[in-house]
Amino acid sequence: PGAQAPLFTMALVRARSMAAGLLALLVLVALFARKSPPDILYLGCRVDIDFIASADRAAARSPQHCARQCRTHLIALATNRCLCEDPKMAPARTLPSWGNSLPGKPLPESECPDRCGRDQCGGSFAASVYAVKNPEALEPEPVSSARPVHVVICSEGARLPGMMAAMRSVLANTKTPVHFHLITVEGDSPAVRRWVDRVFPQVQAEVVTFNVSWVMGRIRIFSARPSLAHPLNYARNFLPELVGHVRDRVVFIDDDCIVQGDISELRDAPMRPGDVIAASSDCNPLFKAHKMKQNFYGDFLNYDNPTVLALNIPRDTCSFNAGVFVADLAAWMDGGYTEQLQHWLTLNTKEIIYGNGPAGGGSQPPLLIAFFNRRSELDPKWHVRLLGSRFSSSVPDSVIREAKLLHWNGQAKPWQTNANDRFYSIFKRYEAPP
Repeated sequence: PGAQAPLFTMALVRARSMAAGLLALLVLVALFARKSPPDILYLGCRVDIDFIASADRAAARSPQHCARQCRTHLIALATNRCLCEDPKMAPARTLPSWGNSLPGKPLPESECPDRCGRDQCGGSFAASVYAVKNPEALEPEPVSSARPVHVVICSEGARLPGMMAAMRSVLANTKTPVHFHLITVEGDSPAVRRWVDRVFPQVQAEVVTFNVSWVMGRIRIFSARPSLAHPLNYARNFLPELVGHVRDRVVFIDDDCIVQGDISELRDAPMRPGDVIAASSDCNPLFKAHKMKQNFYGDFLNYDNPTVLALNIPRDTCSFNAGVFVADLAAWMDGGYTEQLQHWLTLNTKEIIYGNGPAGGGSQPPLLIAFFNRRSELDPKWHVRLLGSRFSSSVPDSVIREAKLLHWNGQAKPWQTNANDRFYSIFKRYEAPP
């Protein structure tokens, strides 16, 4: 019996080896039985549409996801990016040498058109890449056919909690797809991108860096609030330069706002022919009925200045708050309104055009001047404000409940320790900690 033990052990080892080999063979058969990916395409230039990737990080690896985003030739990357073909670049073409395999090697530099730049090939193309020649042939994923709402929010530094809460409130109350355009300063762009990717991994959001040099030397503030001189307050003057690729209306909201209605209603607000923006008047019927604070042009502009008098704007004209508005970008560009706003900013550094009145003002008065008689009236429920000001007690609870958008304009922001306790629970509902 002692002599038979080694024989038994050897048989057992052989049996285990055969079982392992059989398992490996089954794995290989399963791998080769998988459906081969579609034809490989190389898009003449790598066009990285970053905000498309964040639309659905879980599905971004699938060609179906990219197909419905790009609606043209595309590449899906293992890095959760969709690369859409730019028709102005070199056309897509098949690389026969790759066949139907899933390559994991860089594209040779010889295959890169010079105009694309060598950095688009080599190591940057080494991620596992596959593409589809005909996205329409793929089984579509469920997607809303509704026209997306483009929402612009500006924020930076300590105000970023407001931006995130505003985004969350929009998404919680809107059924239509939303594309966010988040404007910030250069130093905060990485933080905004990380925060958005963590809190809103399934949301389309592009982060745009505002060029502060556009307003340097053009800001003059008489107010005791130095925050009014921050360059980012003036970013809304440059909407065509920042989001000019949008071929639709855009909705601008300040980062101290909470949305309680479907923001597609705001985007679709009626506008008179020829008007450039839609905004809520400071003397709207809702404010009048509840005796809430009203402002007039005379509270912002210096009517002792002949230049202001020559505008022929009556001083008792009701002003509007530009913390929330809808903009027709095509009309804005056609009318050269960015140039007009820059003109009034610059002129105010040479003579007192605005800012020395009871309402003060930094970025607001140039908008009042430029869009006088070019503004349509918004439903006042889409801009219930004063929540961060000393006039907040004048806003009744019934107005808060029925409001479609709340604005903490004033010095007391909802994320700060000096926030009004009466409204804090509303902000807390949508807060998104970093």
